[in-house]
Amino acid sequence: MSFLDTSKRLAIIAFCSALAACSDLPELEVSEAEFDSKTPYPDFVPLDVLLKEPEATITDDTQNALDTRREDLLSKPVAQTEPNEDALQKRIDALRKRQQELSASTPSRTPEVETSSEQSIEDRLRDRLENGIRPPTPSE
Repeated sequence: MSFLDTSKRLAIIAFCSALAACSDLPELEVSEAEFDSKTPYPDFVPLDVLLKEPEATITDDTQNALDTRREDLLSKPVAQTEPNEDALQKRIDALRKRQQELSASTPSRTPEVETSSEQSIEDRLRDRLENGIRPPTPSE
């Protein structure tokens, strides 16, 4: 065993010790006074008993409450609501109608030719979009 191996081991032990000292240990929630040393350990329970699902038991009171709730729910009128698909279709139709009205009201033009009043993007922004982003130059 060389000196380097020993120093590595000591460094690892020191690192682990320092790492363990940094952790916060949780406080015990139960004090020692609550434990009785003469209390026997609980009996072992077979795993099958623990994994077995309990049988469903419904008492008369529970059954009556469920029947009453069911009758109340059946007696309430069902709300007449429009399906979401109809609302979505109405919105799509309204947007198509608006698009047709706008295209009918504006004269036909080619996409390359636009007047300055029809431009929705400012010229400076359009130049930046077309030419790309230039990397900053270092100041001298």
